[in-house]
Amino acid sequence: MFERWIQDLLNTYKLSSVMVGMEPTGHYWFSLARWLVAQGNEAVLVNPHFVKKNKENRDNTPSKSDRKDALVIADMIKNGYYSPVRFHYATNADPVRYMFWSSNKNLPFHPNFESL
Repeated sequence: MFERWIQDLLNTYKLSSVMVGMEPTGHYWFSLARWLVAQGNEAVLVNPHFVKKNKENRDNTPSKSDRKDALVIADMIKNGYYSPVRFHYATNADPVRYMFWSSNKNLPFHPNFESL
């Protein structure tokens, strides 16, 4: 369904590619980002702290909603405040285990702490 929605956006607006932005909170974004990259789409991350501050500056209230978050994230991406998602496999023997680097950190992130 999501793939069809992306294809509809590409066709409707005559786009050659899409960029999907998300906040890296919890572990929920990993699966979506990995799927997007595997489909040839660009996935980017925005800093949750900056999303919160940007949201408060927009309307001077601390109120939170998914609709408001989506608009703030889209605005931040439009203005270039994002980091690209890059996955690097840790070993060839274990393709499920991977490491993640963001552009502002050079520290490996392991989503499965038990296997370390």
